[in-house]
Amino acid sequence: MIQLTNHYETEIYLGKGESCTITPQLLDRHNLQLTLSFGSKNAAGKPTGLCITRVTAQQNHPFDITVNDTALTFTPKVEE
Repeated sequence: MIQLTNHYETEIYLGKGESCTITPQLLDRHNLQLTLSFGSKNAAGKPTGLCITRVTAQQNHPFDITVNDTALTFTPKVEE
């Protein structure tokens, strides 16, 4: 489970220099919109391979997403 705060970014490191930044927005008591930014950094530390996607999910319910070749399962919970 990922603990998120409404409208605040949370960064998750996925390994091999890749990370995912999640920005949640509560739509109502049960639903939220997540903006997911996937990316990595090259040897010089500059961002590369940025991919941004937006999904609608339910709190406390797992969902799967695949971006590029990375498959992830999230169970979001947002504090207001």
